[in-house]
Amino acid sequence: LHATEDTVRIHFPEKARVSRTNSVIASFWSHFRSCFPAHKWLYHYSLDNLAADVMAGLTVGAVIVPQAMAYAELAELPAIYGLYSALAPLPVYAFMGTSPHLAIGPFALISLLIPESLEAAGFRSDRPDYISLVTTLTFMVGLVHLVMGALSMGA
Repeated sequence: LHATEDTVRIHFPEKARVSRTNSVIASFWSHFRSCFPAHKWLYHYSLDNLAADVMAGLTVGAVIVPQAMAYAELAELPAIYGLYSALAPLPVYAFMGTSPHLAIGPFALISLLIPESLEAAGFRSDRPDYISLVTTLTFMVGLVHLVMGALSMGA
């Protein structure tokens, strides 16, 4: 701190600036890595685990395919959209998920709430753009979930 009659100057050494920059980068990198917990176990993954995971995947696939098609019908959508909603999240969760014992994908309550929510807003399922409305609704809900996750509002 250097003071004169007119001004007060604070001098930060270059090391302090670098350490603050490194601290911000390290903090960002730490948060980024916490979003992808697969980096902790991926290096230690073995072929024994692969065989067990393939068997588990086949078992889950045998259950989730007809279940997802039925949930799509509950949401008043074509069955293919149930398959999209059941299978698309799986690879994402494999790298971003934190629990090995968690079911993801569509479920009955959401499948029932989608048409009810749209009908309450005045959109009936017989409209030609119903699929676009459902897609928009789910995209908006997904954005809210992403923001809440980024702000650590659920934990």
